[in-house]
Amino acid sequence: MFKRSMPMLDPVSFFFNEKVIVANKNDTVAAALLAAGITTFSLGTNEKTHRAPVCMIGNCFECLVEIDGQSNQQACLIEVSANMNVKTQYGLVLVKDLLESNMKNSKMIDVAIVGAGPAGLTVLEELGKHNVEALLIDEQPQAGGQIYRSLTRNLHENSDLCNRLGESYTAGKKLVSSLHDQTEKLLHARIWDLTTNLQSVTLGLTSAKNTQLLHAKQVVLCNGAMERPTAFSGWNLPGVMSIGGAQTLMKASGLVPEEPFVVVGSGPLVYLYINQLLDSGVKPTAFLDLTQSNNKKHYLPHAIKALVHHSSLIQQGLKWQKRINRSGIPVYQNIQQLTAKGEKSLQKVSWQSQGRYHEID
Repeated sequence: MFKRSMPMLDPVSFFFNEKVIVANKNDTVAAALLAAGITTFSLGTNEKTHRAPVCMIGNCFECLVEIDGQSNQQACLIEVSANMNVKTQYGLVLVKDLLESNMKNSKMIDVAIVGAGPAGLTVLEELGKHNVEALLIDEQPQAGGQIYRSLTRNLHENSDLCNRLGESYTAGKKLVSSLHDQTEKLLHARIWDLTTNLQSVTLGLTSAKNTQLLHAKQVVLCNGAMERPTAFSGWNLPGVMSIGGAQTLMKASGLVPEEPFVVVGSGPLVYLYINQLLDSGVKPTAFLDLTQSNNKKHYLPHAIKALVHHSSLIQQGLKWQKRINRSGIPVYQNIQQLTAKGEKSLQKVSWQSQGRYHEID
């Protein structure tokens, strides 16, 4: 499914179903398993439905595994460690209810910032200028969000990868570096409740260490945008992944898809990702452009505003499109009957374009 585009810098060994897997020290469990050719992370209760990562950011719960005896662990959010014992999960394991008596109650803080991406880091920086006490919260193990994922580590260890990801990625160096060791932060934590009253806001959080109630005078939500994948026949087969998920693997672990593979989608993220693949020496077998060509009247007013207020972004997008067209990648439009085929994992992709049937193994 995926391969490494650069050598491992700090190898570490762990176990998956009693088999030794070698990974980079900072790989997530999901990235390490995908790089090792593992296509099934969990099985449905009937053991016929095979599951594998789709989003790589903790939203889809398709990557659940058992880690060191603990079920329902999201492989895309947990980094590997030496001798970690990972196993395929069978079905969804019910978690015992957490009693409020076991919760840790925290002190009152001024501001809780939910989300450690560009917006959250900017809010933290501004509040710091006014000596406002703030706590930064994110479900990921590192700050930076999707845009600047693993930026600090890559700047120190993978300058070649930074160059491939482009200026829009390295532009976050100043913002991410402002997050110093003294910053109060709670990473790898998930919010499961938010209650307001006249005096404060109470947040219920669960992290790897404990479950707690956090009290804050104000809460700033900086949870960013979410990719909206389109469901189609076979979309949940192992081997089908969102563009954002694939890009996360590239940023965090330097993984790129193994040929042959097909890129499907529309919008700037797709164009950016294909250009990053080209910079990595990898060319998609085909690009299925889902842009609705018959809806230009709807796009035109927005395009005019964009040209006036964000001309540089329009120019960048046109530059990406031009490079894709010149790269020799077959581009298909007016896509219909898109289908992913396979039993335990993806084996074929078929579609119709301009009235013709196409299929790739």
